[in-house]
Amino acid sequence: MNSLKKILGWLDRSERMLMVLAFVIMVSTMFGSVLARNVFRATVSWLDELARISMVYMVLLGAEAGLRDGTQVRVTAVISKFSGGLRKVVDIVAQLVLIAFTAMATRGAIINVQTNIARNVTTTSLNWPMAIPYMALVIGFTIMTLVQLGTLVKMVTKPADQFGEKEEQA
Repeated sequence: MNSLKKILGWLDRSERMLMVLAFVIMVSTMFGSVLARNVFRATVSWLDELARISMVYMVLLGAEAGLRDGTQVRVTAVISKFSGGLRKVVDIVAQLVLIAFTAMATRGAIINVQTNIARNVTTTSLNWPMAIPYMALVIGFTIMTLVQLGTLVKMVTKPADQFGEKEEQA
């Protein structure tokens, strides 16, 4: 369980560093784009494209952070009616469905990246391989799957009488 905590902690730190990097790139490139348009009367389309790519990375990594922290929208009307062992079973089934979804999304994202590499598709302005923007899906959904698997392990090992209480942060 301690090694699981270390892995989840490493994933959390890595994810946060990537989000900060994506945010800095997005803000810098948007500032540069606005400056170029309004001061130099020039359009630099690659700045806008880089800002959009950075925003996609931020959104997907932020979605995982929200999912992990429990700040994403979740339907609890039915689950909150249960307690103890039954609630544990319902929560575990919901967690398994979430893991299945994120794992399938990861697989689909990997196929998408492979297809873009095989077809040699590039971005419009930067002329980068489209695999770079689509890699955000692979990274985001892979991290989601791994973190949710860790959450499942914690759920399974948690006593049924403690179910419904706030989860401890990794």
